[in-house]
Amino acid sequence: MHPFFHPLTALPRTRTLAVALLASALSLPAAFGADSASLPPLGPDWKLQNPYRGNAAAAAVGKTMFDEYCVRCHAADATGRGSVGANLQLVGRFCRRIADDALQQRCLADADDFFKRSVQEGKVRLAITYMPPWKDVLSQEEIWAVRTYVETLGQTSRDGDRR
Repeated sequence: MHPFFHPLTALPRTRTLAVALLASALSLPAAFGADSASLPPLGPDWKLQNPYRGNAAAAAVGKTMFDEYCVRCHAADATGRGSVGANLQLVGRFCRRIADDALQQRCLADADDFFKRSVQEGKVRLAITYMPPWKDVLSQEEIWAVRTYVETLGQTSRDGDRR
């Protein structure tokens, strides 16, 4: 068996890669190209839904943040193609097709909560870090701005047509 793919050696290498990615991400200056100070402040309590949804200025800040922190794992278009990260365009995508406004808002709130918790806490399974936690790196405003930007990618209207 090839030593790189040996099951007993793969786990330490995965951890080493995860630690290296986390260390490089944490070493990036938060203000590098991103003007998150221009976002309306949200206060200390986390919002249950994305307060910046549809805000073009927040989406622009979110793109800058995404390009700095997320693109290396989720790809430039947030689909994760050719990268290790998940397809972020799928988070809440179905919600846009729901005709009932109240049900659509509940669906979007659930998708927002999933996105927020995933970014804050990261993704760890069986002691393997697939995504580092970002709660100590990105502010509430920055996380919601990234969510706003990702929502602008590959949007579909309620009838399923691409925008």
